[in-house]
Amino acid sequence: MTGRLVGGTALVTAIAAACVAIALRMPLLPPVGEAAATDALAYARARLGHASPPALPAEVECAVQRDLPVIVSLFDRGAPVTRGIGHGATFGAALRAAVAALHDVEPEVLARGRLKLDRVIGEARLSSTIAPLLALGTVPARDGLGASEQGHAVWFTVDDLLRAHAWGAYTPLPETSIGLAPARTLRMLKSALGHTPSLIFRFRAEEFVEPARPGPALPVRCGRTPGPEPTRAAMLDAAEEGGRYLLAHLDEAGQFDYEYYTVEDESIRGAEYSLPRHAGSVSFLAALYAWAPDAASKLAMERALDYLVRQRPRGCDGTRICVGGLDDVSVELGSTALALVAAMEYTRVTSDHRYDAFVRGLTAFVLSMQKDSGELCHLFHIETQRRDEKTQLLYYSGEAAYGLALVLAGNAAVAVPDVAAALDRLLTYLTRTQYDHLAGQFYFGEEHWTCMAIDAGWSFLSAAHKEGYGRFCDAYGQFTRRTQLQPDEDLVRAQPQLAGAYGISAAITPHNTPVGSRTESVASVWRIAKKRGLEDADERVAGPRAQALLSVRYLLAHQIRDDGAYLMTRPDAARGGFLMSDTDRHVRIDFIQHAASAILRCLELL
Repeated sequence: MTGRLVGGTALVTAIAAACVAIALRMPLLPPVGEAAATDALAYARARLGHASPPALPAEVECAVQRDLPVIVSLFDRGAPVTRGIGHGATFGAALRAAVAALHDVEPEVLARGRLKLDRVIGEARLSSTIAPLLALGTVPARDGLGASEQGHAVWFTVDDLLRAHAWGAYTPLPETSIGLAPARTLRMLKSALGHTPSLIFRFRAEEFVEPARPGPALPVRCGRTPGPEPTRAAMLDAAEEGGRYLLAHLDEAGQFDYEYYTVEDESIRGAEYSLPRHAGSVSFLAALYAWAPDAASKLAMERALDYLVRQRPRGCDGTRICVGGLDDVSVELGSTALALVAAMEYTRVTSDHRYDAFVRGLTAFVLSMQKDSGELCHLFHIETQRRDEKTQLLYYSGEAAYGLALVLAGNAAVAVPDVAAALDRLLTYLTRTQYDHLAGQFYFGEEHWTCMAIDAGWSFLSAAHKEGYGRFCDAYGQFTRRTQLQPDEDLVRAQPQLAGAYGISAAITPHNTPVGSRTESVASVWRIAKKRGLEDADERVAGPRAQALLSVRYLLAHQIRDDGAYLMTRPDAARGGFLMSDTDRHVRIDFIQHAASAILRCLELL
């Protein structure tokens, strides 16, 4: 980014934070809680099924509603098939009115559908003319949006806005995508009212949904139901569900469904298919295999690895093997580096050496890309057989360092000389040389692969450099910890679903993948500190442990499970995946790779 863009982004972020702070101060009615919601949904189901409804308890009958609406929806295959909106002075009166407004549905639809309750507990006016105020005036995935005209009102719930992909779509500057999309939102309101609204308002609802199987109502926040506690059993189950997702989305040729859109039930591969992310997904499957080995998983990994083996471009198929290509002109280091990681992880957990020749060739290619400084070149031009000495791309050097560390740690049969020396030179560059200037004292790049490489290759690193590497990872962990959202912060007390994520504002919804990748690295920061002999009470050990486990709790809450999949067309196809964020309803293979891998790596921290 240029300095101007960074400054502009900071300004937009500050404005967004101020807008959300205003939204967070919306006066709200007291909640009624899960027991009352369970009774309310049982009443709605009985009435919709033309059965005698149960009596409503006092908690429902008498709760103050102040004529704010109660919205009852029946979701089937991810969409609301009937909805009733009712008003009343009390929750009970508004609930009866909402249920009375529901349309009859076929018995089989009612049987498989799930009822959702949105009890509106506060509302506040928004600007309808100034795009930034409309875009940034709601809390993403927490506030609904409505409009009123001459006594007629329309209400778009959080669910409606999520299904319409309305959030994360305002782009006031390049590389910024936040808030509601103003034009799209106004079109939705205009279409519902029949004309442009003169009054737009945001609202907050207390939300509950029926569970996927019989049981009490589940609270909903940001289109999700609560996740499990971070126990060993829950973490292993989450990792296995992530593995099952990837295996279900792997074809016979060894290629994954790169992206899956949960609202549309649409899988996409296309021209943007990423070989580094493909390889990273295989490396996670290998890590999972170490915990839960089975023949089907091994065969699936082999299909996916064989797919990588076939991706050798012409001109890079001798003793040095590379993977992938850019229009048959250049090869990116990242594809080769993560193919090396995937093949090494497979060999480690299966003790099957069928890819040793592949690994030797990949390792030789990575070593051939090293500069005198220790840094690596990131592009190789196939036609000229020359390295690009200038272009540097995000993550590639760290990924290559991790691959070399795995070669050292896991495969004595791969006889490639000078790997340890090359890794030490690369890590010296990554941890010291590239930061050896004034500004380098005040920032870190994306170094999560670097600390994972230090952890994996620890036994083979220079004794003279180990303590320096350890201090670097201590500092990197502390740096990331300062950007982790903590439960005792005012922002998180108001929006508890953010605890454990990384961000600066509720207006900019955290992405789940950085939570996973940072947590993978923080687990290595903890391991490195332990290898240096530091005590558990030392902040260099206790800090990363607490940081990682807080993020694990966040990740468990964000994994797709049947209970939280009421907005998805096919919950079975989405189960085990991770969405990009609370506002973006699609799954990509690397979301699972990083999140589920982080959960597995943190089992040792329990």
